[in-house]
Amino acid sequence: MAGLDEYTKLLLHLDGADASKVFPDETSSSGKVVTATGTAQLDTAQKQFGTASLLLDGNSDYASTPRCSDFNFSGNFTIEGWVRWNSVPTDFTHAFYSSLGNTKGVSILWDDSTTIRLLYANAAGDGWQINATGTITTMTTGAWYHFALVRNGNVAKVYWNGTEVISSTSASVTPAELGAFIIGGGYQDPIDRFLNGWIDEFRVSNIARYTANFTPSASAFSDDDNTVMLLHFDGDDAATTFIDSATSGKSVTPVADAQVDTAQYKFASGSLLLDGTGDYLSIPDDADWVFSGDFTIDGWVRWGAVPTTYTHLFSSSLKDTNGVSILFDDSTTIRALFGNAAGDGWQFNVTAAITEMTTGAWYHFAYVRSGTTVKVYWQGTAVITQTGISNTPAHTGIFAIGAGYDTTPSRFLNGWIDEFRVSNGIARWTDNFTSPTEPYSIDSAVISTRLLMGVGG
Repeated sequence: MAGLDEYTKLLLHLDGADASKVFPDETSSSGKVVTATGTAQLDTAQKQFGTASLLLDGNSDYASTPRCSDFNFSGNFTIEGWVRWNSVPTDFTHAFYSSLGNTKGVSILWDDSTTIRLLYANAAGDGWQINATGTITTMTTGAWYHFALVRNGNVAKVYWNGTEVISSTSASVTPAELGAFIIGGGYQDPIDRFLNGWIDEFRVSNIARYTANFTPSASAFSDDDNTVMLLHFDGDDAATTFIDSATSGKSVTPVADAQVDTAQYKFASGSLLLDGTGDYLSIPDDADWVFSGDFTIDGWVRWGAVPTTYTHLFSSSLKDTNGVSILFDDSTTIRALFGNAAGDGWQFNVTAAITEMTTGAWYHFAYVRSGTTVKVYWQGTAVITQTGISNTPAHTGIFAIGAGYDTTPSRFLNGWIDEFRVSNGIARWTDNFTSPTEPYSIDSAVISTRLLMGVGG
């Protein structure tokens, strides 16, 4: 079953800087706001996948997202995640509570170290349609456990480490809902029954993802094999940690003062701020940068200062006459570079005129190869087209965002970049298109969603 798709209504990888209280929702369709309460925070010392997990102290910590129609469970649904205990429950302890209010929503909780419980509100919200328990192997600290609550038709099941432990045929109603969705706590007027431990890779879907016993996923949820880099750039203001939330977890290193800026963004809550005097992002040389076939590199830029001389959006291989690049000669001229196979010259080096750029606006760019045709799109319109391009551009250097190369890294960008994506193995556009209106999710058309970073949407 796909990990991030149209059925996914909330997906929290819970990756980020240690002690961060920012928890991005990876779903492009909703992008829900998740708020930390108490000392709820990311902890990079413990994680099932990625780089961190949600740490909760068992006293008053929880995360919440506001009530919305996605949590009105009128049909099939799945709520799942991973838990690790700092202190194994000896009394009622909630993994989640889908609607804040007495006898509202649905919940998984534990009575003690060997008992798991399912709560499922009735339609009126004045009692439990289902209140059932199951026996599990004694839980301990030091291990990660997978839980899943699934409704399929009139049947509600709880799976523990992929094995069904509770099943009820009484899930014939829509559980009453009233308030926020709570992770790591329950409700008995007020919020209580807090979890002492860690939660990771938490997902809510409006589909029954499991109908029989299964093997829990061995990796973070993603959905395709074509996106090799996807940078949302969401995070705390001035953060210098850029997280790969996708499959491979590439290392992304800021150079000089490159950082997240929450004052400007195309989507969500932040973008990558570069000052034009030495700032850029560096990603190590990788086989994903071998563009032997179709590929797409795209994103958004906003200027702090409009270019008056060579200024690079990116360089896929930070070495002279290597890789591919988009840059600007000035405020009305865009340039595309494509290295030859030997790395000793440009297969092409061409320019095109564009409408004069200004500060205060976001512009979408895309560099696309389809077969032997390469196009550069600006605001969805092809402005450069080159045909008969059959070679693989040489690559021997880092992938740089916000810089180019002229014997040393140079030609730095002054402004912001958001929602930067590299796709290998697919030409996402072959004709003019309307620029995206929402942040990307990882779909079946991108070569390996390798990099999902936090600056933008």
